[in-house]
Amino acid sequence: AGAQSSRPLLTPADYGQWEQLGLTRLSPDGSWLAIGVNRVNEENELRLRGGTNDTTFVAAYGTAAAFSADSRWAAYLVGVGPKDRERLTKEKKPIRNSFALRDLRSGTLVTLADVSSFAFSPDARFVALQRYPAEGKRTYEIVVHDLRNGARYLFGNVGEHAWSDVRALLAMTVTPEGGSGGSVQLFDGDIGAARVLESGSGVYRALAWRAKGTDLAVLRTLSDRAFVDTAHAVVAWTGADAVARDRRVEGACDGLAATLRIAEGRRPLWARD
Repeated sequence: AGAQSSRPLLTPADYGQWEQLGLTRLSPDGSWLAIGVNRVNEENELRLRGGTNDTTFVAAYGTAAAFSADSRWAAYLVGVGPKDRERLTKEKKPIRNSFALRDLRSGTLVTLADVSSFAFSPDARFVALQRYPAEGKRTYEIVVHDLRNGARYLFGNVGEHAWSDVRALLAMTVTPEGGSGGSVQLFDGDIGAARVLESGSGVYRALAWRAKGTDLAVLRTLSDRAFVDTAHAVVAWTGADAVARDRRVEGACDGLAATLRIAEGRRPLWARD
């Protein structure tokens, strides 16, 4: 009789370790690759691999990886493992991601808790982090992190934000807590500060940058008794970053019936010219 096989048997725990590649992203210069690794047991991870020494960084529960335009920085969100997620659910506590920023030259890691999303500025000088809103609130905090020196700028009561695609210009709509009005503010990375483009009794929404330019448009609510729901004006700035910027306001659409209004269902869209 032949000897019995000594091969080990697979267990459910072994099946849980089976891996499948998730989303991948290549750095702009092609020197780094972000690879998502998904496992059956949900012990997922993110791997950053590349550089002159073929270095690999591993981040447990990392997701949503992105590289800065100069390929020096990699950023990603860090989720919660299945055991902690189950515990937080039982305790009826919120399950929130954190933020991680890796300097791919030095390997230095910077983290910040309670971040729902992030976006690099187009010139690779800043990264804007969106914090989770407080319970029952729609507005949130924005943390702008300076990649050159680690300085941070904090802006509260933000309803929307968007980087221009030409340089470090971050537009934000702001609605003060308990207030009836709002404002549009612009953080300019060149001066390291924000200034108010317009403020008033209306609520601002639907920011729209012109592609490859610094022209900005936004919708502002209007008080108009002719409509049951909210009407809007379109406010636009030509060269929003300039001190002597040109501002235009359109409260209605020329040539259309007086019964029509500007609604918030679609974001303003700039023509190419």
